[in-house]
Amino acid sequence: MLVPALYFNDKLLKKEISELRKETEHLEKLFENSPHGTILTNAKGEILRANRAFLRMFGYGRDEVKGKEIDFLLTKGGTLQQHAQNLTRITTLGGVISENETSRVCKDGNVIPVSISGFPLMINGVYRGSYGIYTDISSRKENENIIRKHLKSEEIISSFSAQLVKGQEVENVIYTSLHELRLFLNARYMAIFLFS
Repeated sequence: MLVPALYFNDKLLKKEISELRKETEHLEKLFENSPHGTILTNAKGEILRANRAFLRMFGYGRDEVKGKEIDFLLTKGGTLQQHAQNLTRITTLGGVISENETSRVCKDGNVIPVSISGFPLMINGVYRGSYGIYTDISSRKENENIIRKHLKSEEIISSFSAQLVKGQEVENVIYTSLHELRLFLNARYMAIFLFS
């Protein structure tokens, strides 16, 4: 009677191990193939794992980031590091960070705008580390800047037109508008030449 019970338990255990392996493999693929830069840190903030998107985004190799403290690696000190440490403190206390816009420093020294989300890894109520998700928002920031410049140029043109309609002195309107355009275009000098 003991032999069939052991056989049944062994078969059940093998099935559970097989299912656990499949689930682990699935989660590994999700982590590694995420389009967002994703890291897993330990309780000290040291990187345990980083996916391909993270490595590509910041220009590092896997061996270069493993064991490095995330709050220093992507900030190189200063106010960015203080901000990163504040975010880490939130996750250490069990808080979640959702799409916090900031900047981080790449290996080559370039600073890129990113959106960061962070999630604590709690096991039996004890903080064991965190997941960090980084999204490069450079394109979005460039588009926002283009829109802002476009709106400002429309504002200058509208102001220029309104002053002319009010019947203000043309010379003053031109001078004021040129001054605003010069500031907007970040130019040193601005002039209009009239020919007849």
